Amino acid sequence: MEFVGILAGLVIMLIGAELLVRGASGLASSFRMQPLFVELTIVAFGTVVMA
Repeated sequence: MEFVGILAGLVIMLIGAELLVRGASGLASSFRMQPLFVELTIVAFGTVVMA
């Protein structure tokens, strides 16, 4: 039963990470900035806030 919970958590985490990167990329394109710069900045900020 623990394995199912761990697997479900990993799947949810991967989906959330994908949505975060796609959202950051969309934000970058709306501001006409390089997507890599915005993605790295938003992901880094999210990592610091969550830690």
